[in-house]
Amino acid sequence: MKLRMVLALVIGLVLGAALLFRGNASAATASVDERLKALEDRVAVLEQNKVELKNLEALTVEFADEIALLNVKVTTLEEKVSGQ
Repeated sequence: MKLRMVLALVIGLVLGAALLFRGNASAATASVDERLKALEDRVAVLEQNKVELKNLEALTVEFADEIALLNVKVTTLEEKVSGQ
């Protein structure tokens, strides 16, 4: 939800800047369109990353025992290799 609020704020800023543009109106519109599309793409990526992070956290909890066992095995192997 916060991402959408930030996006709305940025869109407002971009549109406000476009209204101040005193050159070719079609160029300003194209520039705003490009910026809005880039912002939408970035928000989509951030939302996808958030979903992937939640999935990773869930998998970490699900496989906590296996991860702990691997950590013990790696530590033991490191100790053997270093000669301790």
